Amino acid sequence: NPQRRELALKLGADYAFDPSDKDFVKKVKEVTKGKGVNGCVEVTGIAQAMNQALQCASWMGRISLLGCTRVSDSAVDYYQQVHRPGVKLIGAHNFVRPKVESYPHHWTHHDDCNAIIDMIATKRIQVEPIISRVESPVNASQIYNELCDDKNFPMGTVFDWREM
Repeated sequence: NPQRRELALKLGADYAFDPSDKDFVKKVKEVTKGKGVNGCVEVTGIAQAMNQALQCASWMGRISLLGCTRVSDSAVDYYQQVHRPGVKLIGAHNFVRPKVESYPHHWTHHDDCNAIIDMIATKRIQVEPIISRVESPVNASQIYNELCDDKNFPMGTVFDWREM
């Protein structure tokens, strides 16, 4: 989505390439001087995106699998793309997080929320430019259906709880 890439740049991203561009992997390799990215979060759950993440990963790179590729419609060469380059695949399912006590690289929901609030408070994350739509919670059912059906659903849709 061009608007989302533009917003990413506005909010501080160094690059925002179009993943549907046939030269996407080449562009990522160019800006990383051929090394690839050290860390990647795959959020779509689309097998093709996972393959792109593997192609863009550096040696000993990490890929967090936030989206879940439930359909095995794409082959992965585990030796060439994971084992040999030492790429770490990290399952990021919410059910595996610790309930009570955080430890390195595994934080509780409470600690994650505190970190996000701190980043917002110190302006490391800008929230206001992301908000593109404010709705009454009365419309929650309609909004949910739009979220399910529209792949370009407005990223910053929030509820104004005063409108109950």
